[in-house]
Amino acid sequence: MKKGIIITIIILIISISIGYIFLKKKDYNPGYTVYEKKASIVKDDGWYYYFYLNGVKENNQGEVKDINYFFDAINLKYETLPEYGYMDETINENDEKVKIFRPSYPSLSNSLKEKDGIKESEEILMIDNYFDQKNFTHSITINDLSDLKVYNFDKELIVELFNKMIEKEYSSHITHFTVYQGEYRHDEEKDGYMWHTSVLPFRTGLDAVYIDIIYHNQTYLSDLIKENKANAKQREIYENIEKIEKYIISNQTVELEDTFKELSNNKDYQRLFKILATYDDGWID
Repeated sequence: MKKGIIITIIILIISISIGYIFLKKKDYNPGYTVYEKKASIVKDDGWYYYFYLNGVKENNQGEVKDINYFFDAINLKYETLPEYGYMDETINENDEKVKIFRPSYPSLSNSLKEKDGIKESEEILMIDNYFDQKNFTHSITINDLSDLKVYNFDKELIVELFNKMIEKEYSSHITHFTVYQGEYRHDEEKDGYMWHTSVLPFRTGLDAVYIDIIYHNQTYLSDLIKENKANAKQREIYENIEKIEKYIISNQTVELEDTFKELSNNKDYQRLFKILATYDDGWID
C-alpha cells in the first residue's frame, strides 16, 4: 500500500468518506486484515478534528504493519462554508476557459484557506507524510515534532489528538453503518423547524454524531443554547439530544426506541429517530 496511491484515491473520491470507503478497499486483498485506531476532538461551531491510522496483519497474525496516518477535520454542522470546495475549469458563453468555485462539504481536505502561501488541504498531506516517516507507535510530546513545520494548525492540537488516538486499542471490526463523510441528513421543515443530523464515520464505526434543530429563520438550536437565548423547552430538547448522541457512540447503534421509550412516543422525536435509523441498514452484523 503506497501512500501516493491512497492520496490519489482521496483526491479522486473527495466527496466520499476518507475514513470508510478507501480503507474498506484494503479488504479486497485476500490474506490481509485491516486494523484501525481513531479519535476526534470537538472544536467550535461544528468542527470535529480527527486522527486515525490503519495498517494490516497478514493472515490476521503478528504485528500490525504497513501503517498509514491521517489527520483531518470536518464540519458536521454546516453543509457548505465559504472557501471549502474546489476550483473547476469550465467554458463560458464566449468559449473561454474560466475557473469557478464549486462548494463541497467543509473539511480540511476540501479547504482553499491558506496561511503563508500554504493551503490547509496541502498541509494536512504534509502532516500525514511526516507521521508516515516517523511511524510513531506511542504517545508523543511537542518536542517530538520539533522538525515539523506547520502554518495553519497548532502543534498542541496535533499532539493531543494523536495521543488520544494512539492510546486506543486496534480494531478490525467492520461497521454496519453505511454512510459517507459529507452526508447531512434532515427531514422536511414542519411546525417551523427541521431536524439536522450528520456523523463522523470510519471503517470501524462512528466516532461522532451531530444532532441539531434548524428553525425556519435558519437559526440553530445549538446557537440559541450557546448564546443563552433558549427557552426551557429548547434546553430540554438540547439535553435529550446530548443523551442520544452519547448513547449512539457508546453503543454503536441507532436503535433508540427501547432506551428512549418516552421520547419515541413523542411525535417530534419520532421524526428524529426516523432520520437516525437511515444510518444503519444492517448489511453487516
